[in-house]
Amino acid sequence: MKYQPPTEPVDIRVWQGDEENPFYPEGQREKLLLISPEKACPDFCVPQHRYLFKESFHRYKDQFWAEVLAYKVGCLMNKSVPPAFVAFNSETEVCGALIEWFYTSKSKYFSGGEVMTRMIPGFDREKGRQHNFETVEVYSSALSKQGIIQTDWLQYWAKTFVFDALIGNTDRHQDNWGWLTHRRKNLLKLLEGKE
Repeated sequence: MKYQPPTEPVDIRVWQGDEENPFYPEGQREKLLLISPEKACPDFCVPQHRYLFKESFHRYKDQFWAEVLAYKVGCLMNKSVPPAFVAFNSETEVCGALIEWFYTSKSKYFSGGEVMTRMIPGFDREKGRQHNFETVEVYSSALSKQGIIQTDWLQYWAKTFVFDALIGNTDRHQDNWGWLTHRRKNLLKLLEGKE
């Protein structure tokens, strides 16, 4: 677990916005994609690495603490979760969680929404009412049979649901989970037999 001393909140005022996408488009809360500085980077952060700065809802100013606590609970459970730190912008006086980006440009991430859209005709990506675990099961089983998933995906999901219960997460919607791969082939097309 990466340790952030209580006396060292991260001031993101001089952190650069990500060139490709400075404002993260998903979700309802304000989010910024930032690149940590090469020099004067806190010891617990990775220099020149992408981070997500996630603010609280305006009605719940301390909501960002849930992200930081979720990281600590995940570490205690021996679950792989992205490090999350307390941060603020000294110019705007806004506090938030600073979350270490969990993949690099050498990886490809497929959100659950992409999978649901491919597998459920007429899937409403915005409302996500058809989002269900049976579709996750079908897709995961197919990838497992093709040897693409080599870990116990069912055990992974069981741990995810226990983790969600422990941290009080009710936000496991279709764009709040996904698959991360280092393969060059498109996992969505593999399932359809197109690659």
